[in-house]
Amino acid sequence: LETFNADKNTLVKLFVEWVQTLKGFNENDGFSSYSAITYIDEKTGNKLNKTQTKLATNSIIKYLDEIKQHSNINDIKVPMIIYYGNKSDLPIIFERINSKGTQLNKYQIYAATWSLCDSIDINNTEIIKKIQAKYDALIDEGLEIDNYDPLNFNTASFNYFEYLFGLGKLLSEDEYYSNLFGKSNNKKDQTESIGFNLGCICLGNDLKKMGKLPTYLQKIDLDKYEKCILDSVKITNKILKPFIGFKANTKSKGNPIIYHTEMQIISIIGKIFKSKYDENLNLRHGYSQSIDKLKRTIPLHYLYDILRNYWSGTGDNKALELIKSDKYKTEIKQSQWDLVFDEWFENDISKKEKSRITIKPQSILLLRFIYTHLFSAHEELSHEIYEIEHLCPVSKLKNAAKNVDGLPISCISNLCLIEKDLNRSKNNKTIYQYYDERKSEGEFTEKQIKEEIEHIESRTFTQRTDLEFMNDFKDDSIQDYYNFLKKRFYIIKDKFYKLN
Repeated sequence: LETFNADKNTLVKLFVEWVQTLKGFNENDGFSSYSAITYIDEKTGNKLNKTQTKLATNSIIKYLDEIKQHSNINDIKVPMIIYYGNKSDLPIIFERINSKGTQLNKYQIYAATWSLCDSIDINNTEIIKKIQAKYDALIDEGLEIDNYDPLNFNTASFNYFEYLFGLGKLLSEDEYYSNLFGKSNNKKDQTESIGFNLGCICLGNDLKKMGKLPTYLQKIDLDKYEKCILDSVKITNKILKPFIGFKANTKSKGNPIIYHTEMQIISIIGKIFKSKYDENLNLRHGYSQSIDKLKRTIPLHYLYDILRNYWSGTGDNKALELIKSDKYKTEIKQSQWDLVFDEWFENDISKKEKSRITIKPQSILLLRFIYTHLFSAHEELSHEIYEIEHLCPVSKLKNAAKNVDGLPISCISNLCLIEKDLNRSKNNKTIYQYYDERKSEGEFTEKQIKEEIEHIESRTFTQRTDLEFMNDFKDDSIQDYYNFLKKRFYIIKDKFYKLN
C-alpha cells in the first residue's frame, strides 16, 4: 500500500485481473511476485525504481502463496453421477438432480441429452447460419467451443437440439412473421421455444413428452418435414395477417402487439399442418377444401378464444386436442358470440381508471376485426397513420373520475380509429366540438364540415346527438357517459356481425 500509494480495493482488483491473465500457477506460466508487481506498476502508472520494485516483490511472496492455495482448483475432486439406463429418461432425471442451484430450462436440458443421439445433416443454410450465430455469440463472450470450425460449418453434422434451435431462430427473426412470433430481441444464443413446440406438435405428439422427440424425428424425412412446417406457418400468417397485421394504428417500427399465446398460434399452425399433410408428409386428398374452410373459420376462433381468455395457463393439452378435433372448422353461433361479448363488456365497463389509461390489446384486436373491412387498399398501403382515440376526451373524464373513484375511460365503446393529424389537433375536444370551432374561425365551409364529419362518422359509428352531453361535462353527466358506452357497444357488436 505504501509502495503504490493506492487504496486496498484498487490493489485487490488489480491482483484479480493479473491472476485472470495467467494460464496456471507455475513460474513459467508467469505466476511470480516480480510479474505481479510489474503488472500492477504498469496499471497504476507509479514507475517504481529498482529498489522499490525489489521491496514490493519480496513483500508479496507470502501473499502469492495464499492466492495459489485458494485459487488453484487442479487438485479438487469433482463428484460424478454415472447413469445407466434409457437415454430418453435423462431430461427428467437431470431436472430432478438440478432442482437446486442454477436452474436450466427444459430446452437447455435437451441440449445436454440430445447430443447423445445420432448426428444429422442440415440442408437449410439459413438454419445453419442461426446455429453459427449462437456459437459466435458464445465465443464473443469468451467461451470456447470444442470442434467448432467456422470455415467449414456448412458441412458439419448437427444434433436435433441445434436443428430445432435454428428453426426457432429462423421463424422468430423473420420480419415477415413478426405478427405471429414477435420480434426477436436479437440474443443469438437465446433458445426460442417455437421451433421445439412446432417440431413436436406437427407430429401429433404430446408436448409433455418432448424429451423423446429425436426418436420420432429419426423416422421421417427431416427436409420434407421442415418444408411442410414452413408452409403451414406461411398459410397461417396469410389467414391472420388481414387482422393482426392491419397497420392502421401502428405508430412506430417497434415490436408489434402479440395478442395470442404461443400455444394458441402453435395449435393453429398444427391444425393447418394436419389438414394439409398426412402421416407420410404427402398432401391429403381434398386438402384445398379443408384449408379454404379454415381460412373462413380460424380468424373468428382466434378472436373468440382471446376474448374469453381460453389460452390462459400453459395450454399444452388444449393445443393437441384442437389439432385432433374439428373445433377450428366449426362455425361459432351468434348466441355464443353474444355471451362472450356481453361478459367481456361487463368487465370492461366496470373498470375504475383515474390517471393511468391502458387500452387492452383485446380492444385493439376487436377494432381491427371491424376496421380491416372498412379501410380501402389505398388507406392500408398509404403512409397515413391512424391512432386509437377516445371519443369522449380523456382529460374531461379524468377530472370527473376523481370524484367517483374512477371511470371506464378506455372502455372499448369509447374507442375509435381516426387520422393521427386530426387526433392531435382536436386535443381535448370531441370531433364535433373541434369542427364547430374550425367553422367559427372560418377554416372550413359548411359543405366541407359536412363531408368531413360524414367521413369520420363512418369510422366512429356516432351521430352528433350521441356526444352532446360532453359539451358541458360535469358530475351529473356521468350517467350519460355510461349510457353512451352501452349504446355504442351494441353498435360495435352489430358492425362486427355484419362485417364478419
